[in-house]
Amino acid sequence: MKKNFLLPVLMLLFFQFGYSSDFKEINKDVIEELKASVKMDAPTKALINAITNNDVKKLVLNRELVNKHNDVFNLKVKTKGITNQKSTGRCWMFAGLNTLRPVVMEKYNLGAFEFSQAYLFFWDKLEKANFFLESIIKTRDRDIDDREIQAMLSNPVPDGGWWNYFVTITNKYGLVPKNVMPENVNSSKSRMMNKTINNLVRRFAAELRTLSKKGKGESDLRKRKAEMVKQVYRILVLHFGNPPDHFIWRFEDKDKKIAEKSYTPGAFFREAVGL
Repeated sequence: MKKNFLLPVLMLLFFQFGYSSDFKEINKDVIEELKASVKMDAPTKALINAITNNDVKKLVLNRELVNKHNDVFNLKVKTKGITNQKSTGRCWMFAGLNTLRPVVMEKYNLGAFEFSQAYLFFWDKLEKANFFLESIIKTRDRDIDDREIQAMLSNPVPDGGWWNYFVTITNKYGLVPKNVMPENVNSSKSRMMNKTINNLVRRFAAELRTLSKKGKGESDLRKRKAEMVKQVYRILVLHFGNPPDHFIWRFEDKDKKIAEKSYTPGAFFREAVGL
């Protein structure tokens, strides 16, 4: 609602006085014409007073639309408790996992359940680091000021993602309950960890490009990249701990019955979720 309504209103507020002259540069004559295009009439003065003293988003809020909004839905995700991504950009991951929680809760008659977000976070970071370095190898012949390369270098291993990320990484690495790999300081507040990893892989990117300029081929670059990914993996282990290869899930259901079973992350995902 906000995006659809806010943009045209802002356009009206800021660009209601048209300017149609053709010009190659902004010179003195153009500036005079620009000044003349803004009529300092009563409505414009009122807008200036309002905008210079208030948050524009609040000024353009459509109260009629807000009053029509309600939170009654015919389909709700039945989960117990609210999950918290804290100071990270894992909204996409939490959203994906929250759609799967009710499946496990119903299947095992649980009052509450939560997957390990830290487990997926670990593998997501590793995959993104590998993808970044692969992209550097692929674009090694481009100028360093190439816009795509600059975009990659700006944030090589970010927290953010989309639904297809979630589907791919879950299918590949499986899932584990939260108590098997719980949150810690770094998974809950990722800024410093991200800075460390980003600086490291940027240095790796520079090295790969230098090796390419010295005549090293793709095979040699990929061998070096394999060593680089090992260093990234080590940093992730230091920040998260080792992700489990197998674990025992012990739980108590709503009838106070206790059960336990040994799983691999993939086996747990296939049995507990099965989607």
